[in-house]
Amino acid sequence: MESIDTRDTHDVVVIGTGSAASSVATRCRAADWRVAVVDARPFGGTCALRGCDKKKVLVGAAELVDGGRRMTGKGVRSAEVRIDWAELMRFKRTFTDPVSENSERRFARAGIETFHGRARFVDGRAISEAAYKDGQQILNNWGAPADQIVGPRADLLNRYGIQAVVMNTFEYNTGGIYALAMALAKAPSSDWQLVYDDEQAMVFLRHPPAGTPVFSDRVQRVLDHLDTECTANIQHSPLAYLCARTMGDYWMRARDMPRARRMLQLYLEHALYKDPVAEEALRQMGGSGQR
Repeated sequence: MESIDTRDTHDVVVIGTGSAASSVATRCRAADWRVAVVDARPFGGTCALRGCDKKKVLVGAAELVDGGRRMTGKGVRSAEVRIDWAELMRFKRTFTDPVSENSERRFARAGIETFHGRARFVDGRAISEAAYKDGQQILNNWGAPADQIVGPRADLLNRYGIQAVVMNTFEYNTGGIYALAMALAKAPSSDWQLVYDDEQAMVFLRHPPAGTPVFSDRVQRVLDHLDTECTANIQHSPLAYLCARTMGDYWMRARDMPRARRMLQLYLEHALYKDPVAEEALRQMGGSGQR
């Protein structure tokens, strides 16, 4: 994919083509903005291609078989109910296969330019295809203290002129914490301030305008937010439960046993597989340790 210079060709470039990105792109285009979308993966986004819709098809089949087996001998005869995996995959693909082509067609009909490739910011306004690693470096600060604005993270924040960070705090596939939030919370208040916090996101501003309401207890806010965001996300997406294991471990190390017990209990209530280590830790803290 060629480079995109948004200063010359577009008013807004949307990275990603899922439901949120599509909503932003189409509304901006309806307002007569010059719009482009960029995606490194097939168009359509996680939910339509790899997540929500696909999951509902597979979980629905599993629940049907499981329900039949549970009711066998209780008025239901289900000896022949089983999953034909190949047939189920063919059925699933009737939902997912058309998504990318249809998505790209919708963008084209709306007058939205499409690009395939990975994108990153190269300055305050321009985007080009390139290594996604810079964003990951900002989030994790590999090779330097993870909870500080120093080293590669500081260099990249300055190089790209980043003045605002809107972020969630977990990588939900692994349950890992994005260390950037704590680094921004620990940064001198003359540099970064926390200006917004809800169960889904935090917003940090560098040198916010005078009079902007800010939170003084930034570190405690981030710690509380981690529990809140993880809990809320599990309620919405029960299979994204690993963040609760991460927080349970964190609070055990911090010797905050009530919070450790609460997060480990949440993890074990949703975990698909037994975790004897977590179960034993919960028992020692006075929890049931039972799934």
